[in-house]
Amino acid sequence: MEEFLKVLINVNFNGWAIVEQDMYPAPFDKPLLVSKRTYEYLEYIGMVKTDSFGIK
Repeated sequence: MEEFLKVLINVNFNGWAIVEQDMYPAPFDKPLLVSKRTYEYLEYIGMVKTDSFGIK
């Protein structure tokens, strides 16, 4: 994922990214936990930016 981020930076990408988690069928207690972990990882590597309103 870090290499993908480097490519986005090199091409001056300034847009949205959609991350999907395919987990079908998934127990009700798992998707939120996986989503939180994924978000934290993307934030850690710098793919989550805060906009001018302070919203991520």
